[in-house]
Amino acid sequence: TYTGTGVAATIGHGLGVVPAMVIAKCRNDGTGAGQGHWYVYHGANTTAPETDYLLLNTNAATVDLATIWNDTTPTSTVFSIGTGIGVNENTNTYIYYAFADVEGFSHFGNYIGNGNVRGAPAIVGFKPAFVMIKKTSGTGGWVIYDSQRSPYNEIDDQFFADTAAAETTGSEEIDFTALGFQIRTADSDVNTLSGNY
Repeated sequence: TYTGTGVAATIGHGLGVVPAMVIAKCRNDGTGAGQGHWYVYHGANTTAPETDYLLLNTNAATVDLATIWNDTTPTSTVFSIGTGIGVNENTNTYIYYAFADVEGFSHFGNYIGNGNVRGAPAIVGFKPAFVMIKKTSGTGGWVIYDSQRSPYNEIDDQFFADTAAAETTGSEEIDFTALGFQIRTADSDVNTLSGNY
């Protein structure tokens, strides 16, 4: 957790390696523009991810704005926040979650959709138990799959992090493989031709 100052700052994350993903949210009941959102930094979001953000609670595409991550790449000790009230309003308190790649355990990457009912395989180096996919080049939900609700391929039980909707089954199917996952649909949330995810 941290307390905002309204002045660009760095926050220690304690990972010892550069974070691949950071999620930050204001804990106060603020009503200002930008408060209430879950701001996401993802190291594979764009070619300059430190300049951009996603919102975990909406299906919006990537946004370029310097006042969120201060246009500064995270380091092995800190990540940066700008002056935006969604991440750094004076005296407001914030919570953040920082994640790193851990061989055989966690991976944060991207892939390009092919628009076919059989997407290109996503190689992460291990068989996943949890996968979350977000289209960054356009609107699209945060689709969540896991091996507890769907223990066998094809995996088609989904939650969406950006809605309050109940679990669904259907058009966003994937398979978990020994080295990653395989998209099994041309649904736009996970596999638009040339879409970035």
